[in-house]
Amino acid sequence: INNGIPFQNLFPFGVVTVTLGLPNIITVRNATFSINGILLIRGQWELDLRGCTVYMGPGAHIKLERNSAPTILKIDRDIFSGNFSTLRASTYCYRMWRGISLGEGNQIYVQNNSTLQDAQFGISVLDKCLLYLENSNFVHNYVSVYFPEFPPAPFNHFTSGSLIEDNYFGLPGLIAGHFQGQFPEPQNNQT
Repeated sequence: INNGIPFQNLFPFGVVTVTLGLPNIITVRNATFSINGILLIRGQWELDLRGCTVYMGPGAHIKLERNSAPTILKIDRDIFSGNFSTLRASTYCYRMWRGISLGEGNQIYVQNNSTLQDAQFGISVLDKCLLYLENSNFVHNYVSVYFPEFPPAPFNHFTSGSLIEDNYFGLPGLIAGHFQGQFPEPQNNQT
């Protein structure tokens, strides 16, 4: 998946189940694919990755932007195959990817032993987002969950119903190399 492809046209036939309605839901089950560049999910969409392995190219970025309704990203285990979902750096060059950015009011679910690894900022959270991070692994990330500071300070990062529970956050060993133009750049590429 490369820059410039509309979100609703990303996945090959036979892999995706599309359910129309509000929100539009795209479920991808037990697939392995790569994302290079920016995957922009905007508006009333839900992308549901179940049992997938996603290799993220250097500096690749998943951005959720809200229009009139929240945009939702789910990363979960496939209940039929038992496969877990993993988003990680591409193995061909092992460089960090940017991570997942949640625009104001969007939602992310990472659950059931899924893994988010090798990102600069695993999940970047703006105002009034719903986070449901449960029983999953956040490893080899420069920062796993990032809450940027914006002046003025008084605003609410979470909505009611957010949950961060029973996760593993760790840096066993070396983290991936930095991508071109990365800031801040990890120091000494160590834990």
